[in-house]
Amino acid sequence: MDSLAAQQPSIDFVCEIAEEDTMRVGESDESYYQWGLSALGYIQMVLELANARQPQRILDLPCGHGRVLRMLAASFSGSTVTACDLDRNAVDYCARTFGAKPLYSVEDPYQLDVGDRFDLIWCGSLVTHVNADRWHAFLQLFERILAPRGVLVFTTHGRFFYREIRQGRLQFNVRDTNTLLSDYETAGFGFQPQLHNDRYGISLSTPAWVCNQVGQHRGLRLVAYTERGWRGWQDAVACLREE
Repeated sequence: MDSLAAQQPSIDFVCEIAEEDTMRVGESDESYYQWGLSALGYIQMVLELANARQPQRILDLPCGHGRVLRMLAASFSGSTVTACDLDRNAVDYCARTFGAKPLYSVEDPYQLDVGDRFDLIWCGSLVTHVNADRWHAFLQLFERILAPRGVLVFTTHGRFFYREIRQGRLQFNVRDTNTLLSDYETAGFGFQPQLHNDRYGISLSTPAWVCNQVGQHRGLRLVAYTERGWRGWQDAVACLREE
């Protein structure tokens, strides 16, 4: 079930999908496009809710091969859309195919030299894969690079993902699923790395834990928290950069 707020805009977007786009695996073209349209609908709702200006400088981090970025580029056609990812081939694809400004990311958010401030930042399915210390690093980065009254939208694995994993309907290739679940239950947050990668894995976070993290960054004001707000799966969180 999609969020009621995640409207489905009618826009003329680039339909090409990169062959190497892993987000396309197991999905029809229509289903793939719906992820981008759902994100765009939520962003448009938040911009109106926050009484924010139409964004002129937009950052998609991580952009991948443009699942959401294609919709941002089409909907905000007069804006500069920056594509940022660790995958340089994906960044180059977004620049070539959607006219995005390329920005190669780095592992450490503290070391990312952005060189600009943004009116809108979309961060889909990034903190869903990192531990709590890196949540702080990314929120600090976003706080720093958001323009005054700029909007940040990021997504999380919330109570829905917890229930799906607990009931065996979702499985992830992590080291210890039981610890992931028990940490979530006791602390409101759980993380387990992939079997062969300590830095990335799966995180679960309660709405209360997420809101507490946002509250630790004075420049960010919580605008909305929508459970299952992105395509009926991930929670969507929106923040406004205080002036």
